[in-house]
Amino acid sequence: MPFRCYFAVFCILLITGGSLEARHIIGGDLSYVCNGDGTYTFLMKIYRDCSSGGAQYDDPAVVSVYEGTEASNTLLISNVPGTGIRSTANIPPDANPCLIVPPNVCVEEATYQFKVSLPAISESYFVVYQRCCRNNTITNIRNPRSSGATYSIELTPRAQELCNNSPAFNNFPPIVIC
Repeated sequence: MPFRCYFAVFCILLITGGSLEARHIIGGDLSYVCNGDGTYTFLMKIYRDCSSGGAQYDDPAVVSVYEGTEASNTLLISNVPGTGIRSTANIPPDANPCLIVPPNVCVEEATYQFKVSLPAISESYFVVYQRCCRNNTITNIRNPRSSGATYSIELTPRAQELCNNSPAFNNFPPIVIC
């Protein structure tokens, strides 16, 4: 097939194809509950823009568990796949009289659960999840589509000793604010 035919086919596909857009990560949250006997259940929620097609949630999502004295001085001890991806589509913005919700605002939430056995140690555990591609509408990051997001939580020696639970949000954070 001559080059002109390939070029013509390419142009037709380009003209008739839909616009390309992608869903990107817009936020997340990581918390844990101590179950006793050195076992913990971690809950992670990841939020993305759902107003267009694109990136899928990780299935399974994998968190990395490190031990050490501080986040910059740690040793990887395991990678743990999350179970039970559960997705909620189109979370509605809160009603607020001072807010004019921009058109086409759409947020999805995925929930992952990780059960981990962590024997008590004299250092902290750091549970970390990293994912690429932030939402392109972020204005305080250069090239957010090329920037990743990291969600982490520290399980201190004292929290291990007390079998403490992490703080957790009671309500979904606002999608848009005044």
